Amino acid sequence: MRMPLLYSVLAVAMLIGSVATVLPAHAAPGTLTQQLAPKLEPILGPKMVEKVMPSAHAGLYEVLTHRDIVYTDKTASFVSFGPIVDTATKVNLTEKRLQEFSKFVFKGLPFKDIIKMVKGNGSRVIATFEDPNCGFCRKQMTEVEKLDNVTIYTFLIPILEPDSMVKSTAIWCAKDQSAACTGFMTGKAPLPAAPAGRCETPFERNTALQEKQRITGTPAVLFPDNSKTPGYVTANVIEAKSRNNALSSRPKKQCSPTATYIQRSPPVPPWCWRFLPRSLRRPTVSTTQPDFTMSTRGFFARLLQSNPISIQPPSTRAI
Repeated sequence: MRMPLLYSVLAVAMLIGSVATVLPAHAAPGTLTQQLAPKLEPILGPKMVEKVMPSAHAGLYEVLTHRDIVYTDKTASFVSFGPIVDTATKVNLTEKRLQEFSKFVFKGLPFKDIIKMVKGNGSRVIATFEDPNCGFCRKQMTEVEKLDNVTIYTFLIPILEPDSMVKSTAIWCAKDQSAACTGFMTGKAPLPAAPAGRCETPFERNTALQEKQRITGTPAVLFPDNSKTPGYVTANVIEAKSRNNALSSRPKKQCSPTATYIQRSPPVPPWCWRFLPRSLRRPTVSTTQPDFTMSTRGFFARLLQSNPISIQPPSTRAI
């Protein structure tokens, strides 16, 4: 009688083992990456796969690359390019997920590698990734021209055309980088002459930063609230972002312990002040903040201590 039971246990164990082998979804992300990367890299490129993990969508697996997120299944039988969009909210879920993997701190950007352009008092601040051959970067500059006060930190990344490096070098090595960049991108001035001597450029570092932030095109705009937008943005968007940043960074007002307050005597919770007789409403000046967290029982106890009152039954009258 024991042998059939033993065979049943062994059969169940073999079945569980076979399911675990067929379904790599239960494996750790590192194991998934090792299993599926060899099948994906002939399509995505060598060493492009950073991580493979189950997605929130049934049957799909996220493939995180150096540039973006693509999708596959549990056996890497296909690769799907393009975003997943929520039909109800119209939110690009792929872009939202990608933002989680490319978080940055605006204040921590390598500002030694930028071209700084200031207009007015420079109160509105953005950082951009641009290529001199980028038409939308020029369009971005026309939007910035509409603002009165703005500071632009530009990371030049020569990635679009063969002569992008030549143009980027001419702008970076110009005597006045800001004027050279603004003039060329707005079409108001020609490209500066190429530098005569040796000129060190930050383009390798800028390109590495672009890949780290998974920026796949130009322009890309980064904001001080640690958010970024692919593509050019309008002057209205920059204005709105600047306004929100100003409000969020404004220090909150706090009550000073030495401030002067108008305190009612006796101290009462705000909800019942209007129900007191006028004779009990005696405002006094105090240098300590009144306690508005008093319980109802505590309030009436303080009230009776400071203002003894006699309670008399109401008069009766015939109706």
